[in-house]
Amino acid sequence: MGRIGIRALTMQQPFASALVHGQTHFSRRGKPMAFGTNCSKKEQLQFRALPAEGEGEWVAVHCGINKEHLKNDSLMKTVRKHWKDCPKDDELYEQQGSILGIVKFVDGNVNAKEAAKTDFYLKNYDCCKPCAWKTDGSVPLSKIGAAPFLSYPKGALQVWHVNEEGFSNQEDVGVLKQLLRTTLLEEGGAGAENKKRKKIKIESEETVGMKPKKVKKETVKKEVTPRKIKEENGANTNITKRRTSARKKVKKEKH
Repeated sequence: MGRIGIRALTMQQPFASALVHGQTHFSRRGKPMAFGTNCSKKEQLQFRALPAEGEGEWVAVHCGINKEHLKNDSLMKTVRKHWKDCPKDDELYEQQGSILGIVKFVDGNVNAKEAAKTDFYLKNYDCCKPCAWKTDGSVPLSKIGAAPFLSYPKGALQVWHVNEEGFSNQEDVGVLKQLLRTTLLEEGGAGAENKKRKKIKIESEETVGMKPKKVKKETVKKEVTPRKIKEENGANTNITKRRTSARKKVKKEKH
């Protein structure tokens, strides 16, 4: 039991469904956020949701239980006019407290006011938060033929790690993993993603201060030439002569 290697973001309906179905590419938030390759090396080791190529991070979209926007008749009428395939009210309510799919966040620090000029949902989201997080890709659960939502009652603020124990049905853990795995394979292969993780791990170990492996020094053999042998023999002969001379001198002094 524990983290499954993907983070999540809690949003409210109808914006959660709009994001996971690619109707909008932004989530309005209170402060900037680092995603995937923009996170620290240590943090990246906890993720299995890094794109095979490029920057960003695949994040699960969790639907909260707040009904404020769903009860706003004017807003819902505007949304349905803009999004013809928007789920029915009973479906939107049923999806609350659940995970709806995954999206790839690529920028966690976009000016919300500027983005709202071209994004319908940001423009119609009554909020004064200055920051928006941008996505570049979305995959609903229906992509792999699964149910449209996975029951996960409790969300959290900002981004948070999805845990196995958070699912109402433990079989849904495998469904979310399958969705992520399928998405990564279609992006460029799990092999590329795994290589990236190995590289991150190596760099992380170096920055943490691990002792480098000792490298054996190569012993360089001295080149032996006849001249050197002669010189060495001559030096040895001189030493021997000096020692012999010293012994004779000592004997004479004794006599």
